[in-house]
Amino acid sequence: MIKLIVDYDSGRKKGILITDYLSVIREHFSVEDKDQVFKRRFSVGYRPPTRKYVITPQGRFEPRLLFIILDFLKTQNIPLDIQITENFKTILQTPTLNKELVKLNIPLRDYQEESILEALEAKSGVILLPTSAGKTLVIATLILSILKQQNLKTLILVPNIQLVTQTHSDFIEYGILPKDVTMWTGNHIPNKNAKIIVCNIQILQSEKQDLSLLKEIGLLVVDEVHVCKKTNLINKILDQIPAKYRFGFTGTLPDNNLDQWNIFGKFGKILYKKKSYDLREQNYITEVVVAVLKILYTNLPRFSQSSAINPIQAYEEEIQFLQTNTFRNSIITKIVNKLDKNTLILVDRIIHGEELLRVLQSNTDKQVYFVNGNVDIDEREKIRSLMEQQDNIVCIAISKIFSTGINIKNLHNIVFAAIGKAKIKIIQSIGRTLRKHATKKRATIFDIWDNLKYGNNHMMERLTLYQEEKIPMSITEIKES
Repeated sequence: MIKLIVDYDSGRKKGILITDYLSVIREHFSVEDKDQVFKRRFSVGYRPPTRKYVITPQGRFEPRLLFIILDFLKTQNIPLDIQITENFKTILQTPTLNKELVKLNIPLRDYQEESILEALEAKSGVILLPTSAGKTLVIATLILSILKQQNLKTLILVPNIQLVTQTHSDFIEYGILPKDVTMWTGNHIPNKNAKIIVCNIQILQSEKQDLSLLKEIGLLVVDEVHVCKKTNLINKILDQIPAKYRFGFTGTLPDNNLDQWNIFGKFGKILYKKKSYDLREQNYITEVVVAVLKILYTNLPRFSQSSAINPIQAYEEEIQFLQTNTFRNSIITKIVNKLDKNTLILVDRIIHGEELLRVLQSNTDKQVYFVNGNVDIDEREKIRSLMEQQDNIVCIAISKIFSTGINIKNLHNIVFAAIGKAKIKIIQSIGRTLRKHATKKRATIFDIWDNLKYGNNHMMERLTLYQEEKIPMSITEIKES
């Protein structure tokens, strides 16, 4: 019989595993450190460890990771004597919540109600709902249902300022009284008397902010919780929040196990999961197809000799070639002119967006806008509202800005002019088109496949993702003459 004691370090706010089986548990909850593996080949003397661990050599771990650790131990088929101290139990112990849902102005869908009931039962954890599934309504109903039973100060953390404004507006639309919900941004000082505070992550990372309010938080909700990666500063801030009721919402968890375990340690295990294709089949969100346009270049660039041994330089030279390529931009122009509904063009770099803005303004009669980090929130909202009210508008946008949280129901088309291979960003970008609209039967993603080294590599990743998400796609080759 292997003895396992689970205790709590109140000074460091971490759980502690005390067991002879610790090394096995630590090894399971670790990943290879590829950088150190590479360095070790050339190191002399001290040889750095080649793995990264979420559990320290002394057995310390994020308290809510215990649920995942216990699940792992069940798979080991070994006799265990697990003893959880009263000190540790006190940290996670919370009063039982009744499964009575507060009704707001918008009725819940079946899966939304199911996810909230699971959250009330568990009192902390992670809920996976895809973009356009109505996460904000779920969050609002969950919070109100808890506050009806518990007098708690609530904090909602969102990734950016635009989502603060949108979440605040949505809550009031759902029927929550304006006095009960407040915003906390660089331009908004929170009303400390409000029950619910909506805040962007960046403001908490500002050295000028007084974070003493965080000590009053009893209910914590983080939207797009996948941003809480192991190395992010936000983790230290979350440690300052004493809330025992805590929930993370996202459509997709990070691929890195270390980042996943970090999220589970802060919030708890997955409580509910719904896939995008399930919602499409049930007609809750719009059908989507991907039209892949594979460009076969004949006028290939002359890459420098040094790029052959320098991957970073090689990638930069390929990107620079594509951003100003006349043939490629003419294809994007033809797509825009052929479509009769609103179109979003996503790019990764400002210089690329500026070039497409110049090209399109000279070659289309449509209204063309470019949204980047220099465009203030009010202007972005004007463009978003304009797209809701009108058709034939083209919006070029930096993918980091428009891939998350932007709600445009009257959006029929997206052009991936340069989006890379990041899974979460691509899924969220697709989600921009999935919201239902009276004029929209199907949304279309136009994915530009550049038949070059990195273009091919990134496209393979995206094709795999489309297959995993069960999104129908077609591939059309376009050869440069």
